[in-house]
Amino acid sequence: MHRFNVFALALGAVLAAGCSSVHEPTVLGTRQPVTLGTRGDDAHRETYRLRLAGNRRDMSVIVSTERKETRADVGMQLIEVTKSLAIERGLQPYSGLFVDSVDEGGPASKAGVFPGDLVLEVDGNAMQYRETLDHILRTQTEPGATLKLRLMRGRAAMSAIDVVVTVGSRDVTVPSKKAVPLAPPAERKVRYSGMVIGTLDATSAEAIYGETRPTVLIGGVYLGSPAYHAGIRAGDRILSVDGRHYESAEDLDAFFAEAGGRGADVEIVVERTATGRYVSTLALGRFDRRTDVLVPLVFGLDSSASETEWTFGPFGILACYSGEERRADTRAPNYRRKFSMLAGLFRHKWTPESSRTRLLWLISWRSR
Repeated sequence: MHRFNVFALALGAVLAAGCSSVHEPTVLGTRQPVTLGTRGDDAHRETYRLRLAGNRRDMSVIVSTERKETRADVGMQLIEVTKSLAIERGLQPYSGLFVDSVDEGGPASKAGVFPGDLVLEVDGNAMQYRETLDHILRTQTEPGATLKLRLMRGRAAMSAIDVVVTVGSRDVTVPSKKAVPLAPPAERKVRYSGMVIGTLDATSAEAIYGETRPTVLIGGVYLGSPAYHAGIRAGDRILSVDGRHYESAEDLDAFFAEAGGRGADVEIVVERTATGRYVSTLALGRFDRRTDVLVPLVFGLDSSASETEWTFGPFGILACYSGEERRADTRAPNYRRKFSMLAGLFRHKWTPESSRTRLLWLISWRSR
C-alpha cells in the first residue's frame, strides 16, 4: 500500500507539470507604413501614413508634406573650406566659400565666376559658412536683384576681384513631416479582439477620409488572434462593428471586452485605401494563454494562439507536430505546419501555397 501511494504521488507530480499561463503574444504591424491617403497637387501635396511604434500604444499618422517654392539662386555650387580642403588647395580654413562648379549660362557664369574661385564676401558679408549665403538668398534677396561678390582667383594672385551677379531663380521641393498621435484605449488585462487600435481626431479624419467625425484605426494585429483569423490587418479603418460606427477606441475596446467575455461573434466592416471595404466575422475570445504539458519521455505539448508543438516518445521519435502562424499582410492567414513520425520515416510539411511529403527518407513529392 505504501509503495502504491508513493507511485501515485510521483505520477501526480509528473502530470502536474502541465499548466496554463498568460503570455504576451506577438503583435504585427506592416513591413512598410500604410498609406492612408494623399491630397493636394504638385504645388502642395500631403501624404498620410500610419505608423505603430514598438511599445504598441504609440500609434500615429505621419503627415509628409511636399511644397514647391521658387527661391533666389546664383547658379553655382559652393562648399566650405574645411581643413582638408584648405590643405589640398593651399588656402586658409574657412577663409571663404570655394566654387566647386558653375551652372552653364547661369547668373554666376554670366557674371564671370569660374570653378576654383573663392568667394570672400557677398554684399560686404564675410563668407565663412554656406549657411550665411543661404540665409541672404532666403530672406534678403529676390530674383532679379543684384549681389556684389568679392572673389579670390588663383593661389598666387592675392588681389580681390569684384563681380556683380544678377540673381536668378530655381524651383525647389521643400519636404516636412509631423506626427499626429492616435489616442489609445485604456490598458486591459484581458484582450479579446487582437487589435491594436487608436482614435484619429476629426480634423485629420476629414483631411484623409472627408468625414467630419473621429474614426478608429488599426495599427497592429496580434498573431493568431481572432482579428488575425478574420483577415483584419494593420492599416484598416473600422467603419462599423455590429452595425454601429465607433468614434472612440476606448468605447470600441469596452464593447470588445463585454462581448468577448461572453464569447460573442460580431460583424466587423473595415476599409483600406488600397483594397477597399472588407466585411468579416470576429469570433471574440481570449488568445493570450499558453498551455504547457510535459510527461517526460512520453508526451509534450506547448501551445498558444500563434504556435503549437507536440511530441510523442523520447525527443518526438514516435511522432511530432509543429505549426506556427506567420506574418500576413494580405487578408488570408499565413501558416507553416510540419508533421513527422517514426524518426522521420514519414514527414509532411505544408503552407497555404504548397505541401511536401517525404517517405522512407528518400521518396518525396511536392504540390503547389
